[in-house]
Amino acid sequence: MKLFRLLFVATALGCAVIPSLRAPWGLVLIWERTVQVRRWFLDAERAPIWQPPKLPSVDEFKRRFGASDFPDKSTPRVVVAHDLRTGLFIIELLVPLWLAASLFGVAYRFFFVRRGMQDQILHCAMWVGLMLTGAAGASGLLFIFYGGTPAVFLGVSGLVAGVALGIGTFKTGLDGGAPKRTGNQPA
Repeated sequence: MKLFRLLFVATALGCAVIPSLRAPWGLVLIWERTVQVRRWFLDAERAPIWQPPKLPSVDEFKRRFGASDFPDKSTPRVVVAHDLRTGLFIIELLVPLWLAASLFGVAYRFFFVRRGMQDQILHCAMWVGLMLTGAAGASGLLFIFYGGTPAVFLGVSGLVAGVALGIGTFKTGLDGGAPKRTGNQPA
């Protein structure tokens, strides 16, 4: 079981590290006028989260968009900034974790719990997989019925609820019927 736990922890760390190496970045030019704020967005190449891509000049935005009322370099209150696409980034973190937690949770349930062996990390993985599955289902239903969904909120809520339920149900016996030893069974 220790090898199985180590394999899950390594997989979960990989699910966090790999998206961090290829974070989805955007670039935004913000022009604050007296009455309104105008924004132009460009997609940037993927880069590590700690090393955003190089900022382009205002001329690069002008060349790409060709707007007639586009500000020039000397216009006051023009800012070019990085835009980490946080929603997409969190989804890219949670989907592989969801798949790994579901896979390891089912395997843990099948191979270990049925034999009376338990492990808190793998127990939490099982609950995280269940809660992220529920969050994905709720997100899909909200999308069908309302045309939009708070997928990031539901995903993070599923992750937190899964960890909380995994910790809370580990010793209480609410794990779905793990075998219990009675006094007249041999150890």
